[in-house]
Amino acid sequence: MFFPFAKKKFSFNENDFSKAMFEVDQELIKEGIEPNRRILFVLSKLQEKLPELLTVPIPLRSCSKDFDGNYTNFNLFNQIEKWYKLRYGDKTNMGYLATIGEMILLIENEPFKTICPDVLGTVIISWDILSKRIEGLTPFRSQHLNTKEIIRLLDIYCRTSRAFIKYDELGLCYKKEAINDLHRAVDGIINSDGYGQSKWDTLQFTEKVLKGVIIYITNQKANKTHDLIDLAKFLPKKFNINEYYLNKINDNAGIRYGEKSISRNEAIEAHVASMKIFRDIMNALSSEVDIITRSELFETKQHLKY
Repeated sequence: MFFPFAKKKFSFNENDFSKAMFEVDQELIKEGIEPNRRILFVLSKLQEKLPELLTVPIPLRSCSKDFDGNYTNFNLFNQIEKWYKLRYGDKTNMGYLATIGEMILLIENEPFKTICPDVLGTVIISWDILSKRIEGLTPFRSQHLNTKEIIRLLDIYCRTSRAFIKYDELGLCYKKEAINDLHRAVDGIINSDGYGQSKWDTLQFTEKVLKGVIIYITNQKANKTHDLIDLAKFLPKKFNINEYYLNKINDNAGIRYGEKSISRNEAIEAHVASMKIFRDIMNALSSEVDIITRSELFETKQHLKY
C-alpha cells in the first residue's frame, strides 16, 4: 500500500497517548456515542488534545502493524483501534451498524437474511462473495443452486444494494428510523415467530421511506397516516408505485397485538413487496437529485464463480 506523504514520528509517548484517548473517550460517552461507533469520531477530538497530529496527514488505515514504542502517522490509527479493543473488547465490533441495509432473499422458497455493507468506489459482486453474506446458506446448498437461480439472486441483491446506497447518500428524513424498522422486520422473520410485528415493522419502513421522499420533493410533511396508498398519492406520477405491492404491506395496527393472525409467508411477502417499492422509489428519485451519489459510481458485475 502506497501513501504519497512522508512518515513522521510524533513526540508524545504512551502515557500522553493513553491520557488523551481516555479524555476523548469520556467526551464521547457524554455525547451518547456507543463504543462501536466512537472510533468514527475519535481522530478529530484527539487532534484537539494532541495538536501535533494536525501537522501531517494521517491515513484512516494503518500502513504498518509494527509498534516499537514510537507513535507515527503511519501506525496511529492502529494504535487507536488497539486502545479501544483493549478497553472494550468485542463491544467495538461495528456489527450491523457497519451496514446501510439488509434484506431477505428467497432461496428455493425459504427466507435467508443478507446485509448490504457500506461501499465506496467500484465493487465486484460475484456469487462467491454474495453467498458468504447470506446467513445460514451452507456451502453444500450454495454449490447445488442452478445458474438461473444464482443470476436471479445476484440481480436482486445488486439492484437493492444500489437503492440502499442512494438512500444512505441522500440522507432523507426518517432514514435512521426506517432502517431500524427494516432491521426489526427482517429479524422478526428470521429469528422469531412474531410475524404480525414483523409485517408492521415492514409497513413502518415503507411509510418512513415514502414520507421522507414526500418531504424531500414537496418540502412539506406528509399526512399523519399509516395508509401507504394514501401516502403514495402525494408523489408525482413518475413514481408509478404499484398498488398491488402496497396492499401486500398495508394492514391494521392491531397485527402488533395478535388481533389478526399473520403467517410467516404473509410477513415475507410484505418484506419482498417493500423491497420492490423501495427500489422503484430510489430509481424514480434519481432524476430528481442534482448530485452524483455513490450508487452511480457503484458498478456490480455478476460474475459466477464455483
